[in-house]
Amino acid sequence: GIPVIAYKSGGLIETVQEGKNGYLFSKLTEKSLIEKVKKLEKLSKEKYSEMRKNARKSSENYSEEKFKERILSFVKNKTSL
Repeated sequence: GIPVIAYKSGGLIETVQEGKNGYLFSKLTEKSLIEKVKKLEKLSKEKYSEMRKNARKSSENYSEEKFKERILSFVKNKTSL
């Protein structure tokens, strides 16, 4: 349930939604990171709380339970051809 600030690369591009559950910085520099940290710090309590809820909800897509459901569904679909 914590908003993410991360370098814009790899799988993070697919999981972090700018301003919804975190922020991505595109230049691997101290200045670029600091800009996103300041942006997060300036959020109202309500917006920060909303981002926390969204971060938690997003992370649930990667739970062990969801993984099991998806892998079993995949196997079932492949074996019933």
